[in-house]
Amino acid sequence: MGAGRNIVLNKTFVGLARLSHAAECKLWRQGVLDWDSAERCLTLPLSPGKAEALRQDIRLARIAAEVGLVDWFLERLVSGHEIRVLPHFIESTAFIDIETTGLGNNEHIRWWIDISIHTTISG
Repeated sequence: MGAGRNIVLNKTFVGLARLSHAAECKLWRQGVLDWDSAERCLTLPLSPGKAEALRQDIRLARIAAEVGLVDWFLERLVSGHEIRVLPHFIESTAFIDIETTGLGNNEHIRWWIDISIHTTISG
């Protein structure tokens, strides 16, 4: 996994061990800025049980990221934070844009994979 692709994902704590965005911000304020620093930190600013759950989820998150399990992250991330997975998984992501009038004519479907754009026109 390339360091550039992991720039957001490995700094994400929200959703891991069911942490809230507020708890994530608390970690960041205390200098725990990424998964590596969380694993090195002897005393995380969390309850002992929550700290151990976070360390366990970080180990699982590393595996999920390495093998490409985007759903593992999407199932845990708090609503509105799903975009954080994009830089890591961009090479295996497709975007679909469907434009239709609803009348059955001039329907356009475009999809993007990496930087390639493909278009299908129907009607």
